[in-house]
Amino acid sequence: MKIKEVQIEYPFYGYRRIWREINKNGGDTTEATVRRVMRRFGITAVFPGKNLSKACKYHKKYPYLLKNKVIRYPNQVWSTDITYIKLPTGNVYLMAIIDWFSRKVLRWRVFNTMDALQYANLLRETSKNTAALQSSIQTREASLHLS
Repeated sequence: MKIKEVQIEYPFYGYRRIWREINKNGGDTTEATVRRVMRRFGITAVFPGKNLSKACKYHKKYPYLLKNKVIRYPNQVWSTDITYIKLPTGNVYLMAIIDWFSRKVLRWRVFNTMDALQYANLLRETSKNTAALQSSIQTREASLHLS
């Protein structure tokens, strides 16, 4: 196996991993040789650069509305998180609704498209279920006080 073959298959490998991969597959080379050849031909590993999370100057900056907010009870503040999961057939999107007080995932769902209507429906369902749960808890507490 050649350096370029390993580097094409694993572009994030540095010279040490490429050296291990070559020797694992029956090659006979040294770490220094792999390093020298990679340097000579300008072969480098692909990795994230610095300052990836700098804000773009042209994007609107929204204020942080929860800055001085004290979260004292469940269902006071929720947040949503949408992330994508890469699959061989394409991407799927995971949306989770999280309660900040308990840090529990209230509801989650996987979608195959980034459709705002689906996300709105999930939020609406969560809101209805949580409201129903809250009213049943309050009814039970009231019945306990009456007896």
